[in-house]
Amino acid sequence: MSQLNPVDVTFRLMYELKKSIHRQMGYLDCSLNPGDINVLKEIASHDGNITANEIANLLNRDKAQITRILILLIKENMIEKQANPNDKRSQFLVMTNRGKAIHQQISKVDQLMLEQLGEGLSKQELQTFQNLAEKMILNLEV
Repeated sequence: MSQLNPVDVTFRLMYELKKSIHRQMGYLDCSLNPGDINVLKEIASHDGNITANEIANLLNRDKAQITRILILLIKENMIEKQANPNDKRSQFLVMTNRGKAIHQQISKVDQLMLEQLGEGLSKQELQTFQNLAEKMILNLEV
């Protein structure tokens, strides 16, 4: 594997990570894809105090993509909309009990993935990897 250049190594890592995530997601009680899960995580982390526009901005996605995902999450009874008392034109997105239960399952999968990724690595090596990956992401966002 040392013969691969950094781009090839990154693609290989993404492929293996995606394959492992899909395998783990098969155990969840839902049919969400990773993009849907990222939206659900954002809603959960803001505890009912986030709008669709804010999610689009945080995840750097267009509003149409976020709207499609929100429709799915509402249909799957994972989230619901509540009136925003500060702005009548927008609504807050709130987790339902089912959404909270799915989010707990997702958190367990995240922890399992982190353990699997970090196997044989020190905390310092993981932190170095995270720092480098964040810098590379910023380089590509230009």
